[in-house]
Amino acid sequence: MRMWGFLTNHAHVLIQITRQPRSTVREAALATGITERAVITVLQDLQRAGIISSRREGRQNVYRVHMATLEGHRPWAASTMEIPGPLIDATLYGLTQIAAADASVTSAGPRSPDAGRRWGFLTTHAVCLIYVTQHAHSTVREIALAVGVTERAAYAVLRDLRQASIIDQERQGRRNSYSVNFDHLAAFRREGTAPDLVPDPFVGSLVEALLALQPAV
Repeated sequence: MRMWGFLTNHAHVLIQITRQPRSTVREAALATGITERAVITVLQDLQRAGIISSRREGRQNVYRVHMATLEGHRPWAASTMEIPGPLIDATLYGLTQIAAADASVTSAGPRSPDAGRRWGFLTTHAVCLIYVTQHAHSTVREIALAVGVTERAAYAVLRDLRQASIIDQERQGRRNSYSVNFDHLAAFRREGTAPDLVPDPFVGSLVEALLALQPAV
């Protein structure tokens, strides 16, 4: 079973440097499970967005996280789909809890336009799950169109979510439709892609925010 989770590499690197502002690129790569080259790209994205800044101390970079800029950042996923406020709030809450005792985090920071490539903090798995939570009995085509990915990519994500028992598949005529199994979702706590990096309460707050999106019966 391949590794997947709700938070992107951008979120993982941000968590790492919030916890360890003197992290080297190598240390961040080891903690997050991605390449050093990928870490450098993520740090560049976060700096262009004004979410982090760095200063040189001897031969080492020291990073500072600007929570006010992060709170105003709205491209929350690499998708054109609008992300519900509770999911953004839950992600911010998790990052704020991590940052609470850290002097390297500021309440205000510079704002700069993020003119670079599309990126975000929530993965395609999270965005697909958000859509299906709000639109029960969705087809692969509907999910792919809403999220902005290919049907093949959407199917691969749904397969992962089904294997985790948080998505149910139902045959309707000649097509499959998908709905969230809210009982299994409520117990889901595996972030997946960076073991031991993301605290359980962080994932728990994201799950609670997803549960809150469940349509009233």
